[in-house]
Amino acid sequence: MMRKPLWLEPLHRSCPELHPVRCGGCGRWVIEDRDRVEWSKWDAGVVTGDDLAVAIILGRFLLRLSRVGALTRLTLVFGVRGLESGGEYLADHRCGCAPISVRPFKPGSVKALPKPDLPECRAAPGYTDPWAGIPAETETETEQVTEGVLF
Repeated sequence: MMRKPLWLEPLHRSCPELHPVRCGGCGRWVIEDRDRVEWSKWDAGVVTGDDLAVAIILGRFLLRLSRVGALTRLTLVFGVRGLESGGEYLADHRCGCAPISVRPFKPGSVKALPKPDLPECRAAPGYTDPWAGIPAETETETEQVTEGVLF
């Protein structure tokens, strides 16, 4: 009798529509998606890297795990469209077939998004709007243009 993998509970907490259950046909632990009209079962293993190529060759359906904050969003992938090289996926469960991967789900911290390259701005003279600003590098150009203009 196979014990339930410990990482299935953090996956369920991260994505409440995924439930760890035993398959009625083969008795292995699988992940059941109860969010859609037709419930589906996925192998208990995160598919990444080289395993992703194996899943494509074997024609398995894939479910992408996208991390948004502390939660995980699910996206069904059709064929090779929508695949990301660094993505994490679940492969559909087929009784009698070995799982594509047995890699555990690791809930981790979300990486901070890179700061956009915005120019340094100074307040525009005469404006109370905090979003009205003049880029600092064009400060001398602006002074040269406004010297000859009468307001």
